[in-house]
Amino acid sequence: MRDILVFLIIFGLLPSCFLRPWIGVLVFSWIGYMNPHRMAFGSAYDFPFAQIVALVTFAGFFMLVARTGFPKIHWRRETVLLLLLWIMFYITTNFALLPEYAWPRFSDISKILVFTFLTIMLIDDKRKLRYLVLVMSLSIGLYGLKGGLFAVATGGEYSVYGPPGSFIEDNTAVGVALAMVIPMLFFLARTEKNKWFKLFLRFCFFFSVLATIFTYSRGAFLGLLVVFVLLFFHFRTRMKVLTVVAALVALPFAISLIPEQYIDRVQTIQTYEQDGSANARLTAWKAAWLVTKAHPLTGGGFQVIDDVPTVQAYLPEFTSSAVGVHSVYFEVLAENGFITFAIYLALLFGTMLSARWLMSGKKGPGKDPQFVQYGAMFYVSLWAFAVTGMFLEFASFDLYYQIIAAVVVSRVLAEKESLATSALPETDRSARHAPGRTPIRVPAAARSTLTTATRET
Repeated sequence: MRDILVFLIIFGLLPSCFLRPWIGVLVFSWIGYMNPHRMAFGSAYDFPFAQIVALVTFAGFFMLVARTGFPKIHWRRETVLLLLLWIMFYITTNFALLPEYAWPRFSDISKILVFTFLTIMLIDDKRKLRYLVLVMSLSIGLYGLKGGLFAVATGGEYSVYGPPGSFIEDNTAVGVALAMVIPMLFFLARTEKNKWFKLFLRFCFFFSVLATIFTYSRGAFLGLLVVFVLLFFHFRTRMKVLTVVAALVALPFAISLIPEQYIDRVQTIQTYEQDGSANARLTAWKAAWLVTKAHPLTGGGFQVIDDVPTVQAYLPEFTSSAVGVHSVYFEVLAENGFITFAIYLALLFGTMLSARWLMSGKKGPGKDPQFVQYGAMFYVSLWAFAVTGMFLEFASFDLYYQIIAAVVVSRVLAEKESLATSALPETDRSARHAPGRTPIRVPAAARSTLTTATRET
């Protein structure tokens, strides 16, 4: 029954993907994040839904180009850095030590970057942007809701995992993904007007926090800590005081409910030298650094650290228990060298700066609170990725690249709205973003008549 439902939903969406390629971007993202076919048990489980949606979306995109011309690519700092990063990935793959592994990985990340650029080109208004944010947050947030309820039902005895066979299957991976969408769920719930949907978003937020905790991932725990620190500083002073008071009241009860095994797991952050997993991670980082030193410009190519014999040429004590670099930053360094690493960092922190710009509301007289909220949620999400990325090889996570695209789109739309609002009279500027109000423009002749009548009265 599940298989039939998945087939009906996805194939039923294909005409919309063709006629409106921006919907294809949303459907492709939904499949990539949520992996709905992995919740089936028959023919749908391994069916190439993402490839079919991608092909239909591309067909619709080229039809759109034939009708209206090529959509504008907004060349901002982030889009230039994305293109440079893509070029460097191609160059470094040509020098890969393990080309049989590197080229398939390059193909995978190229698909992600293609849809990143499609997102920037096709998501061209506030309505589409809101749908994109909802798809990103709820595709993973629903697993947070499910995982949080599971943790409550089992008393936190078992770890929370992501959908099987997906990029976020591992407990640490789904923990990172949840830490990145928690800020989105938080801000979406604050701005949602429908009271039932607002309540649903709050449920997703709350249980996603629980699910992140009970992934038993130390990296996800640190990411969640960063998220709450940043959200705390986002509040006004009054809200901060209320939050601190509520936390002090609730903390004793919360600690009593946390399983002892979770406390033991988190405490290993302080005693990493006694933990086998942490020692394996340190060994992997050392190996990644030695590979980078041997190939500073191009690195060893994608997935070089996953091959034990290759890495043992640089670090003999590297063993199968240390396979995987367990860090976004060492991953990019070892696989692609210093130049690519510099571009990658510039892209991450450059996008943070753009999100900060949106947060500040510095968009002229017509600043829109919606873009301020988007800037805040993306800024916190990027910091969650930056922190948790220290403990997981997640450099090619498509959610990260789509957040970059969403920041670019938000900034472009905010700039356009600022220019449009600046051209309006002062009275229209104040009314432009007033909820539920539309400025009324009275013709000059009518204004003169009304003024005369008022004076006579």
